[in-house]
Amino acid sequence: MPDEDITTVNPEEIAGFDKDLVEEKGEGAQKPETSGLYSRVQEMSVAEKIKLATLGNKQAREVLIKDSNKLVAIAVIKNPRIGEDEILKVINSRNISDEILRIIANNKEWTRNYSIKLGLVENPKTPLGIALKLLGHLVEKDLQKLSKSKNVSNVLATTARKMVTQKGRH
Repeated sequence: MPDEDITTVNPEEIAGFDKDLVEEKGEGAQKPETSGLYSRVQEMSVAEKIKLATLGNKQAREVLIKDSNKLVAIAVIKNPRIGEDEILKVINSRNISDEILRIIANNKEWTRNYSIKLGLVENPKTPLGIALKLLGHLVEKDLQKLSKSKNVSNVLATTARKMVTQKGRH
């Protein structure tokens, strides 16, 4: 892929969308009213939502990730401008689909971040195989917390308990 700035968007691609849905706002910028944005998104077709999810700014992504259509949520996750802070919010949400969590877990760039690994393991909707694989990357303190947690599967808690015991022996 040639060196291109993925944070800029082709003007033809954003035709039909308001500028405030596509341009990223700086830290000090005022956030658009989320309820107004939510109602505008609800009036869009699935194709328009997918296009906005791919091109939209942070506020648009925050609304679209919660869309009932998985294709829209997947398009948000595949947005090249999505940041690790947004991914952390997604994995800490208990009403996100396991398919989205699987996509995040399979992204090597995101799983380099310890907080994302921990969030994936702690989310009860993360597929068990993925959570077990990530368990080996956690520090003892977090393994102890997981071993006592009622929010994760029994298999995950038991495995975490065994790992803590083994680390105590060495």
